[in-house]
Amino acid sequence: MKELHNIISGMSFAERKAARRYFSQKYQNTKELRLFNMLEENKSLKHFRSNPEINKLGYDSTESKSFQKLKIRLRNKLFDFLLANNTTEGGKMLDKNIFLQQRLRKLNLQANILREKSYLNQSRELLTNSARIAKENEQYDNLIDAMKELKKIHEMRANYALKEKITSKIKGYRLLADQLGEFQEKFIEVLSKSETDFLDFTSKKLRDNLLVMRAHQHELNTDQFNLMTDHLQIMIYQSESAFNKALQLAFKWSRIIKQNPAKFPFDLKLANSRSILDNLLLIDKQEAAMRISKKLGEQDIPLHQKFSILLFQLHNNLINKDLNSCEEIFRRLEKDLVHTGKMQNMLAYYHAFHEYRLGNYRNTLDIINNNMRNFSCASHQQLDFMLLEIIALFNIDKLDLLEYRIQGFGKNIAYRKKFDVPSHYNKCSILLNNLLRTNFNFRDDKVKGLFIELQFYPVSGLLKTTSLMPFIFLEWYRSHSVAEGPELEELGLHKALSEAIF
Repeated sequence: MKELHNIISGMSFAERKAARRYFSQKYQNTKELRLFNMLEENKSLKHFRSNPEINKLGYDSTESKSFQKLKIRLRNKLFDFLLANNTTEGGKMLDKNIFLQQRLRKLNLQANILREKSYLNQSRELLTNSARIAKENEQYDNLIDAMKELKKIHEMRANYALKEKITSKIKGYRLLADQLGEFQEKFIEVLSKSETDFLDFTSKKLRDNLLVMRAHQHELNTDQFNLMTDHLQIMIYQSESAFNKALQLAFKWSRIIKQNPAKFPFDLKLANSRSILDNLLLIDKQEAAMRISKKLGEQDIPLHQKFSILLFQLHNNLINKDLNSCEEIFRRLEKDLVHTGKMQNMLAYYHAFHEYRLGNYRNTLDIINNNMRNFSCASHQQLDFMLLEIIALFNIDKLDLLEYRIQGFGKNIAYRKKFDVPSHYNKCSILLNNLLRTNFNFRDDKVKGLFIELQFYPVSGLLKTTSLMPFIFLEWYRSHSVAEGPELEELGLHKALSEAIF
């Protein structure tokens, strides 16, 4: 009882308040919560040990076996709260998974100090609880550290049978942790490439990655691993325009993550949140997507962790010409941007489209010329920059360069056949070459037919949420076709298509 009383009295007012909320939400009205409230209210243990206080809980005395079990359950739940809940002081600004890792490391260090001072029982008890919580939350590195300390205690006590048993378990958990880490690295690499490269836009290549992971699902049947495999399935659905299926699976994992956010690394949680946002946008649930993204973007977390969410907001704002909101996001990013490379390239990409939206075509061309070569030859941004350059040159009547750039774009498409270039770009190239042959006659029947074909040509959902060009190019063509004559819809889609084909 003294141990429990010391733990509770050592908690701050904010921690005790958070603990009561934690117990009531997770365990509802349990005897553990009632015991916690009684210990909190009683400053002295002498008063609490009186039979009336114990009788209120339904026990004869503090010595009864059932009451002893109640104390153990409360102590374990207090450890769960202190180690897994980030509402305690000093942890409010951290992700729950990061906070859990820090608390586990601190607990293992405390146990190590106790062992060195020969408080072996106390050290073993701390390590046992640390190992239990680490295992429940799939924190295998911390689990291994706790078990190594336990092994030292058994060695000091000459309990070699337990020492060997723990040694065997450590080997198994080490193998599991290494395999999970390896697959997580591959998973993050696939996510990164899907944002910028052609490599993972095709559902076939995504399926190949998924099959490799599912081959190990029996031996790595953890929530973290299952989230990664299901996220690849979400990407496959999205690439095949099955947006409702993708959204349904993403919401399923959102509910699981909400039940135990400390279990999942932030990168996995962010990937799931981003898939919800992307698919909401793709099914025209724009207001819901922006409401969720705004909430995520306001979290007090490092910039590199919410960078993806802010880019999503930029993407959506540029499509909808909400330029004031774009400027605010640019200011936030430029103020805190510390990472070079990919983050700066992505920012330059959106800066170019922002200047284009503002009508600053020469500034757009300057950004393109200064940043074109920073992108990988396997990236869609480089092709987007080429198309944006063609559009900007046309808008400022730089016709002397225009022919050269259109021909260069077609050659680039041909060169990139070894990559999985989305066929959308090839359609754009064909349309531009036909415009060039007709001296940019947007009312030419063949040109109109090619545009209608492009307008209804399926574009991967993964490309739509990372590239602005599928929207900007169609919008640019429409603006000039309307300026020259009646809108395409008035001509009739079937007539235009038949004229283009025959």
